[in-house]
Amino acid sequence: MGLTDKALAANEHLSLQLDIEVNTLPWQIDIVQRGLAYTVLPLAIVQKRVKSGKIVACPIVTPKLERELVLATATDSRNSMASLKLQQMIENEVRRQILNGEWLGAELSPAF
Repeated sequence: MGLTDKALAANEHLSLQLDIEVNTLPWQIDIVQRGLAYTVLPLAIVQKRVKSGKIVACPIVTPKLERELVLATATDSRNSMASLKLQQMIENEVRRQILNGEWLGAELSPAF
């Protein structure tokens, strides 16, 4: 069980009973698509399969689950022009996908 699962269960005073734990994303999606299990994933990861009708996604309303996307860099070295350009490209693509509604469920933070 992942740290997020453990923290959520503890915070909500729940006990989780897992019959199987799969830690690879393709396997998680495959067993859900086959109707063998459920999983908790960000909608962006499965939205193409949801749109095509291969799987069904239901939002978890309570408790509200949030994830923050971060771009990490080393603190002990200066970023190269290439890494700064890549950072800018990633930020622009994330912003574009969210504003165009391609990244369902995602919101831009005020600082972004």
